[in-house]
Amino acid sequence: MALGFISKSSYPTQVDVGYGYYMELLRGSFFQEEWEEYNYVKRCKMHDLATQVGGTTYALLKANKECNGDIDGSTRHVSFDCHLDSLQQIRIARSPASKIRTVILPRQSSKITQGRSCDQSVCDEVFSSHKSARVLDLYNFGIKVVPRCVGKLKHLRLLTLGCNEDIKALPDCITMLYNLQTFILYGCKNLQTLPRNMERLVNLVNLDTEDCKSLTHMPQGFNKLTKLQFLTHFVLKSTYSGGDQIGWYSEVENAEYDKNLPLYLKNVDYEETLEGLQPHQNLRGLSLEYYEGVRFSSWLPSLANLEYLEILNNRSCQYLPPFNQFLSLKLLKIVKVVGLEYISENSSSSCTTIPLPSLEAIYFESLPNLKGWYWREDEEGGQADHSSSTSTISFPRLSEFIVYGCPRLTFLPLSPHLKSLTVGKNNWKPFQQAIMANIGISSLSSSSSLSFSNLTDLGLYEIEDLQCLPEWFQNLTSIQVLVLARCHNLKCLFPGIQHFVSSLQELRICACNELEMYDSDDFPWNAFENLRVLLLKELSEMVNLPEGLKHVKSLQYLKVHYCENLIGISDWIRSLKSLNELSIDGCPNLTSLPEGISQLTSLQELKITYCSEILLRKCRRGKGED
Repeated sequence: MALGFISKSSYPTQVDVGYGYYMELLRGSFFQEEWEEYNYVKRCKMHDLATQVGGTTYALLKANKECNGDIDGSTRHVSFDCHLDSLQQIRIARSPASKIRTVILPRQSSKITQGRSCDQSVCDEVFSSHKSARVLDLYNFGIKVVPRCVGKLKHLRLLTLGCNEDIKALPDCITMLYNLQTFILYGCKNLQTLPRNMERLVNLVNLDTEDCKSLTHMPQGFNKLTKLQFLTHFVLKSTYSGGDQIGWYSEVENAEYDKNLPLYLKNVDYEETLEGLQPHQNLRGLSLEYYEGVRFSSWLPSLANLEYLEILNNRSCQYLPPFNQFLSLKLLKIVKVVGLEYISENSSSSCTTIPLPSLEAIYFESLPNLKGWYWREDEEGGQADHSSSTSTISFPRLSEFIVYGCPRLTFLPLSPHLKSLTVGKNNWKPFQQAIMANIGISSLSSSSSLSFSNLTDLGLYEIEDLQCLPEWFQNLTSIQVLVLARCHNLKCLFPGIQHFVSSLQELRICACNELEMYDSDDFPWNAFENLRVLLLKELSEMVNLPEGLKHVKSLQYLKVHYCENLIGISDWIRSLKSLNELSIDGCPNLTSLPEGISQLTSLQELKITYCSEILLRKCRRGKGED
């Protein structure tokens, strides 16, 4: 969009058109990433191909290398694969015709740039040298002061200043960038104010101020930003009340298009302020953070087109408004609402269903007092038992349910399409009771397959009273990914795992040190017919890899991380003929590898990091004895 490849249109918007293009390329497998652990992209194959086809139009400049041959009059896009710390580096990157359209810095780790700031002369040179730029990405560049010459970049459409933590203020001349469409300030933690006269940015579509923790307020004039579609946070001044500052939202001319309103409230009259908001009824997303009111506004039920709702960091409210009218709601996220006992207040004892036909994901985190979905009174005006009324709550499109840090919760949604279930920092006993309440029986039966027959991903984190996988797991016949992390009392995977062991493709075990993995009677290694990925992490009791692993002939990726007492890998590893990648990280007592590794004919990548110097020396490419 910034480079003009997407034609302007009123509806659908450029953002919608661009997203459609992206999804079409994604469905066509255009993006072929290679992934590392923790979802970091190692490299993109299609990016490599595109840069090769682009020739001199695109230049990647690396540190300590001669780059003059890579830049000529046809160069339009420049990326620096190094930290810019000299004027010479920038001058090398100039096109002779000064027609650079894109300037991108590498997205460096904060560990690399911590404590280092960009020389002001280098910063000034970057801004003043690229007057034809459409895209300027200076993420994590170490900028302290944004130079005033930024206002001369009249063609700029995308400006990224994210994670420049030393920036405290922005020059008002930024508002002279009349063509600016996307402005990213994510992670500028010391930024206190935005420029005055923001209404001059008449083409602004996206404004990202997430994690700008020092931002005190939003400037006046937002009601004139008629093209603004995406805003991560809206911060209110403590001196404002009612709708004085935020009533702009209902006035935006293009409010009939997809809009998202993230509202950050601190030190205001919460209920009066929220009541004065009165957003457009076609609002699609609402994120409410640090709202300390007890009740929510009367206009909330009118948002019939709401697709996602987030409520974060609230200490006061005990109930949320009825959700019956949110027929388009897809995502419900509630985090750190510490007083919340029930999701919805409903005085009708006959109400047994929650009609949210479009809900696809529920995310509950750090809700220490949450008990169930809704509260109701009994005939004498007291609190009725909520568990019996939750057994028939059904969400026909729900595919993901994450519940973390909700120890009193006795509610679990029913859904025939539930594919991902994550449970963490919960007590297992009430969670299991919730399952029994959901299926409406006191003993196991096949009817429970209504909720779990399509479940493919299951994650269990920090469940202290979980000792084994229970028998009711017999209904989890489609599980492909199982994560067990910090369940310190987990001793055995039986009897539950026997029902889906043949379908399991990925198993991650982290800090479950009581788990018995060496006895074949307790750990059925020979039954893993389709297991492709295995992660063993933070297992301090593991001295050798379990010998039963040799029976897992399908294994392609084996990752052993931070097992500090691991001293050996036996020669039986040669039997893993399908192994494609072996990763050993943070195992300081491992000093050698077995000879059998040389017989792993499918092995393409061996990664050894943060291990003993002895092992690293032995495994050095072309020189090490191993």
